[in-house]
Amino acid sequence: MASKKGLLLNILTKDWNTPFNMPPFETIQAGDFEGAIDIFLKLAKENFEKVAENCESPTFANTIKKMEMADRPLSSITAIYFNLISANSTRELEDMQEDIVAKLTKFKMAVLTDARIYNRIRVLYNDKESLNLTYEEKRVIELYYRNFTRSGAKLKISQKRRLTFIMKRLSELGTKFSKNILEEERNWKLELSENDLIGLSNDLISSLKQSGLERNVSAPVLTLSRSHLVPFLESSPNQVLREKSFKAWVSRGLNSSNNNKAIVSEILELRAERAKLIGFRNFSEFKLEPEMAKKPETVKTFLMELWKIAKVKASEESKILMALKREDNEFEELQPWDWRYYESKLRNKTFGVDSSDMKSFFKLENIREAAFSVAYNLFNLEFVSVSLSLYHEDAQAWEVKREGVHVGIFIADYFARPSKRSGAWCSTLRSQSKFNGPISPIVLNVCNFAKPTKYNNALLTFDDALTLFHEFGHALHNLLSNVNFDIISGTSVARDFVELPSQLYEHWLTCPYVLENYIIHEKTGKKFPKKVLDSIKLLKKFGSGFSSVEYLASAIVDLELHSANK
Repeated sequence: MASKKGLLLNILTKDWNTPFNMPPFETIQAGDFEGAIDIFLKLAKENFEKVAENCESPTFANTIKKMEMADRPLSSITAIYFNLISANSTRELEDMQEDIVAKLTKFKMAVLTDARIYNRIRVLYNDKESLNLTYEEKRVIELYYRNFTRSGAKLKISQKRRLTFIMKRLSELGTKFSKNILEEERNWKLELSENDLIGLSNDLISSLKQSGLERNVSAPVLTLSRSHLVPFLESSPNQVLREKSFKAWVSRGLNSSNNNKAIVSEILELRAERAKLIGFRNFSEFKLEPEMAKKPETVKTFLMELWKIAKVKASEESKILMALKREDNEFEELQPWDWRYYESKLRNKTFGVDSSDMKSFFKLENIREAAFSVAYNLFNLEFVSVSLSLYHEDAQAWEVKREGVHVGIFIADYFARPSKRSGAWCSTLRSQSKFNGPISPIVLNVCNFAKPTKYNNALLTFDDALTLFHEFGHALHNLLSNVNFDIISGTSVARDFVELPSQLYEHWLTCPYVLENYIIHEKTGKKFPKKVLDSIKLLKKFGSGFSSVEYLASAIVDLELHSANK
């Protein structure tokens, strides 16, 4: 627990006199979080207790609205904390993570299993058609009722205790799992000699040298960042290095010091027990019940039908790539670390597409401005650059406006670094809502593109550019949210629907307007050749077998692991 003096100086416990009420990142210290979370956790408990103790008949106002407000200050602080853990973590932030997650899980389960609160929600749920509610208010009640019933509110006291233990333990295991992966990605590096750089593009070599400088190494350094790994696997003729780096990537969390095998095993057991406590045969049934598919059997049938088709397609692709491998006097069976290399060769040989040459057309600033421009044409949104104190120097911010009226803040953080977890995602520091006064969203897009040297432009691969558009689609989903309540704000929609806006937005990358105005060569200003775009489309069809099998294999294994009736 933080000292009294420390709390008095803790910026997180005070009102922020900042533009757009942005978190005051320049003055936040890692040590501020524990004290602030304790304060707002206590306040949230008191607020929910008032709801539980209310002797008046439950109404939407005295129950649902009070609950929506009860933990808002706590949610504000934890949103900052968990965004930092993902995007710019430090040892100090990580050291307190298990304790913070345990406290939050215990609090959440205490609320969700409180019979007094559940009974108030149950009354509203049963009477919702006669309460003169809006469609949105009915939906909010339905979600609260579902969340409470699926969290064990109807269980016996002994079962609630066991479920609370399970959820607390799962949160601990999930935290350990993520920390182990981050540790592996942070620590693994491969120093490269001049000979090891043969076949690599100048852009990738520059990025690897920059990576070395960031790690105080004079040699170019390959890391497990996708922005390094994928182009290296595509272009390095050195099979030994391809194998070494590929195996390092797929074995994250399997090494002695950061081994996740026991963690995964315990997670599976606890998830199965959790599902049975709630009344389901297994975790897959529990997880799928509120979704469109409803049952694991439906999902399995769908996946296996796709698997049959994808496997045939992947086998055909494998034969084509194996023929290319034989041309290099390599006669061993095609290996996982060979696939991207020979697929890249096929691009060059058959389709006339070179990934490194293509990057010259995908300047990061241009692609980002293209995403902004499409948003203006579709939704009349303007993105105005603003100077704000953010959590890292690589992050940039824009005020989003519509016809001069403030909509929200968009933050883009595109470059890979050791303090950031891998992947690409969209998150929020603040969600949109209206019921207690208008609150505008603060939305982040976080990616792991290769950071250029100070002398070069930031260039993207075609897939990187798609990723930028995809995540921007999620950002727009949050920015254009126009609801009253946090529980349905932004991407807090049916899980089946979350990816739809982002996947639709991807397609605007190759629309004629974007191709004509934004996908231009960084030096010559030439427009992106249409024949190359046509080749990319053909190539994507070629690689569909491999990409489908890769995804489906993971999905099928996941479904099987969570469908065991233990």
